[in-house]
Amino acid sequence: MGYISTSGNSETTTGNFKFDYHTKWGHLHIRAYGAYLFTDVTNQATGVNSRDTERLEAGIKTDYALREKSSVFTNLSWKKDVPSGIDHNISLASGYGYTFFDSSQSKLKGGVGLEGFQEEKILEGNHISNSAFAVYFQVDYLYKFNKDNMLKFGNESRMSFSNNEDYRLSSTLSYISTINHTLALEVSYQQQYRNLPVDDKKKSDTTTTANLVFRF
Repeated sequence: MGYISTSGNSETTTGNFKFDYHTKWGHLHIRAYGAYLFTDVTNQATGVNSRDTERLEAGIKTDYALREKSSVFTNLSWKKDVPSGIDHNISLASGYGYTFFDSSQSKLKGGVGLEGFQEEKILEGNHISNSAFAVYFQVDYLYKFNKDNMLKFGNESRMSFSNNEDYRLSSTLSYISTINHTLALEVSYQQQYRNLPVDDKKKSDTTTTANLVFRF
């Protein structure tokens, strides 16, 4: 959870909230996650408050172990990114995962599969829908400096079959430092890249957050 408020010559409120839940049943590992980022801006002349930025994301990832290093994954996600012109994006990806190494200090896992998604874009106030199939890649890396400090990196990439110029990447780099058994500090840098952005939007969006993490 993170929160920023300014007043005086500018009045803004920015907040971001995240949740991440993991559980394991036998060979099946399940992760549910969500994130919400918003910025409210108050017009100094009129006093009118408006939501300038709003991004939401939620999803479920499952990973079923076939052997010691092999697995089958399925990822279901829903996203809303108003600044990038995306009213919503629903995707389902599935494929083969492989753990390259897994030690007490570090872990590297990758995967390749297929993804189908349905997306609704906002173009000059109009909502336009499209659907596509894509080849999908994912990479997750974890490195523990010690029992209280770790570095995490995750990447998801996809390229549409119908248009090979439509490729997208999402990367997150996070540093997590444990304060006590309940609290931790997380600093994250996220980059979203779309080679074919909506209308006149930029190809790349970056977000840097510092959050206080509550563990249950």
